[in-house]
Amino acid sequence: MPERPGHQTMDTMESLPLIPVLMVLAVPLAPAAQAVVVPLTANQPPLAFVRVPGGTLPDGKRIQPFLLQTTEVTQRQWRSLLHSEPSAHNGCDDCPVESVNWTEAAAFANALSRRENLPESYVLEKCRAYPGTGTTCKIVRLASEDPLALAGYRLPTEAEWTFAARAPKAKATGTTHPPAWLKDNSEERPHPVAGLTPNILGLHDMSGNVWEWCHDVSIDPNRLRRGEAEASDRGTYRVVKGGSWATDLDTARPGHRESLHMNYRDPSVGFRLARTLRPRQPK
Repeated sequence: MPERPGHQTMDTMESLPLIPVLMVLAVPLAPAAQAVVVPLTANQPPLAFVRVPGGTLPDGKRIQPFLLQTTEVTQRQWRSLLHSEPSAHNGCDDCPVESVNWTEAAAFANALSRRENLPESYVLEKCRAYPGTGTTCKIVRLASEDPLALAGYRLPTEAEWTFAARAPKAKATGTTHPPAWLKDNSEERPHPVAGLTPNILGLHDMSGNVWEWCHDVSIDPNRLRRGEAEASDRGTYRVVKGGSWATDLDTARPGHRESLHMNYRDPSVGFRLARTLRPRQPK
């Protein structure tokens, strides 16, 4: 789907505006589903994170404990931090923010890190347009080559996201799949977050509602199918997971993945944030 027209752009955006730092509410991290609450501004809902315990994926990949946001970032949370309105389905404060590209999701993570006096996870330089209006940057890279060495907020890796999504649902509902907003019940629109049963970790909407950007680099899927993928493709395509209000059940399964260009913006694509609990020393 093409980007929506009418956005105003700025010539450069060397860095996002600084936002006053507030203290994070201190909450013990031992229980897997204990929330860590990050306040935004007065009279605004906070961002809540849960501790995802470590474990192993079926392919043998080891996952270290990490924090993951309990819901997708909402329109209200986006506005509270970045003061723009990117969503096509706007006017629903508790619906997921959508129509944001990968770089804009990274910019939100950086803004939250600055607000909490944490190091930024992403280097975004020589950028055009304010986040939420179609930001693109000529220089996009991690502050460390190893995402697990980052202390600030970031997008989850695909492995982290998949591990968290595989957690069983919290309540028996007579189905083998968690409830989800998909094309057969969504009325062709996203819905407020946390309206359906979470999984046992307390994570909502890991299936459906909106696709979620992940950290991982991918390859143009069309060129890959034709056997034409090149090294230069790497970095411009990123992984999305979880399906959306516009897709079917198969795309919402934890193991399914899609690849989108990092500048792609669509009303079915949003994100949630993660944070490393014990950052590794950079190599």
